[in-house]
Amino acid sequence: MDPDRRTTEAPLFGDPPNPIDPPSGCRFHTRCKFAAPVCSATAPVLAEIGPAHRVACLMACRTRGIRRLGRGRMSGTSAPTPIVDVENLTVDFHGGPKPLRAVAGVDLTLRPGEVLALLGESGSGKSVTLRALMRLLPERRAVIGGNVTVDGHDVRALSRRDLTAYRGRTIAMIFQEPGLALDPVYRVGDQITEAVIRHEGISRSAARDRALKLFERVRIPSAAKRLDNYAHEMSGGMRQRAMIALALACRPRCCSPTSRPPRSTPPCRSRCCCCCANCSASSALR
Repeated sequence: MDPDRRTTEAPLFGDPPNPIDPPSGCRFHTRCKFAAPVCSATAPVLAEIGPAHRVACLMACRTRGIRRLGRGRMSGTSAPTPIVDVENLTVDFHGGPKPLRAVAGVDLTLRPGEVLALLGESGSGKSVTLRALMRLLPERRAVIGGNVTVDGHDVRALSRRDLTAYRGRTIAMIFQEPGLALDPVYRVGDQITEAVIRHEGISRSAARDRALKLFERVRIPSAAKRLDNYAHEMSGGMRQRAMIALALACRPRCCSPTSRPPRSTPPCRSRCCCCCANCSASSALR
């Protein structure tokens, strides 16, 4: 962050909007100090204010004279084919008095070599969006709408068998709670080895060698010994790195961390982020 632009003033005051009964117009107009009367009556649309900079704000649209984004946003004749292309993604949860819309009209594009960050308050739908890309939401309660394409796959049309090959090989997720994502009754190294064998069909010894190299790459000390550890035998930081190694084990085209490492110190979070960056820049991600 730029130290000259830091501020102690909160950008938004009050509580997040109620997702079940949200306010009319812009959902944040009751908390925004720049809100005008039009904000309570009109919902903003996503618009471009500069290169790789988009915003959904009526006041920004008025003051900057920006244009609305079309389907060909941020595209050029030499732009590579997107790995992830999402248009008008919606996620509705059923089971209550009325459907709950957790994600409303998300558009995003991710091309090879790019890093995309989803920013928002707790409960704004960031993790739900990423889980929708992997079809990890409960099918009986969650309804996914819109167009979701990952590496040429129409995610909504994938069969259960296709999903097994898609998850881990095409796209992988670094879960927020590695202590819950890792199986407590299997050694961590065996979990990575099994995933590699299942997706690539290589020998167990070759798969274990890859697991060892990934442990070394994410800087787990005594990597060969730690392969035989259970999840509860590792510290929180080690479990987070093991989760990164597991996500990258099958060389996915896209990797999606659901959050920064929880309940860890800033140096630990920094090291985990560096692990992801270093691995993605190497042969772990194609």
